Amino acid sequence: KKSILADPFFALAYKNLGFGYQQKGLLKKAIEETKKSIDLDPNDGHTYFNLSNMYFENKQYDLAIICCDKTIEFGLNVDSKYLEKLKPYR
Repeated sequence: KKSILADPFFALAYKNLGFGYQQKGLLKKAIEETKKSIDLDPNDGHTYFNLSNMYFENKQYDLAIICCDKTIEFGLNVDSKYLEKLKPYR
């Protein structure tokens, strides 16, 4: 949070804050912060993957698929086990 106060346009701070909230099980907050990171840096495929995991964990499968596909569009590899988890919701 201190990094965000110092520089509210620092995408990595929001990404890390979102991850921290996810680790605490605070998925709504995690998703909100991670979406802010994407707003500031829409070209970070890793952040889309993090958001995909958060949506999946929150049972928002359609959004998880969209973010996973975005990750792949950036040329990043997505673990086949995760793709298998998404398969029933496609």
